[in-house]
Amino acid sequence: PSGQEERISTDFSDAVSDYLIPFSATNEYVSINGFTSKPQLSYKSTRNIFIFINNRFIVDSTLNTSIKEIYGTLLEPTSFPHTFLFITIPPYLIDINVHPRKEEIHFMQKETLINLIQNAIQKALSEADLKFYDRRWSGDDKDFDTWQIRDGGTNTYAAKKLKKSIQKNTLSTIPTNQSFF
Repeated sequence: PSGQEERISTDFSDAVSDYLIPFSATNEYVSINGFTSKPQLSYKSTRNIFIFINNRFIVDSTLNTSIKEIYGTLLEPTSFPHTFLFITIPPYLIDINVHPRKEEIHFMQKETLINLIQNAIQKALSEADLKFYDRRWSGDDKDFDTWQIRDGGTNTYAAKKLKKSIQKNTLSTIPTNQSFF
């Protein structure tokens, strides 16, 4: 009976849900919605990309790759965001008889679906207030002892550029219970 966001928070903890950005889009046939992570929450595999078609979990490497492409240089080349994607699509636009356990699906007009997903995530990332915490060498000694905050420039295709201004912060103002890249 609970909503998607509440279920995600219950199943994956508030630490994960605090880094999620909602997105949604529709066209005449398909409705998508979900949550994707800020760049700080990423993984070296696609196991944290959850895709549901008409409430059924599926595995689709093309959709996984298309989600990762949106992030561009915000993620390392081998990292993937934490994403929950819910797609509602008429049954006549999919073929579920591709995989014995129905984990893979063949889509009619898959490129249109990918464009819809990418546009929705791109819009969500560009409207999000992304901050990047980065530990840098201060130059004073050989320890990495100062934190700098790089303000994410998200006005263009999912932040290909970071703003040039760097705001310095002390270590005491950065939450110590969270990990950053």
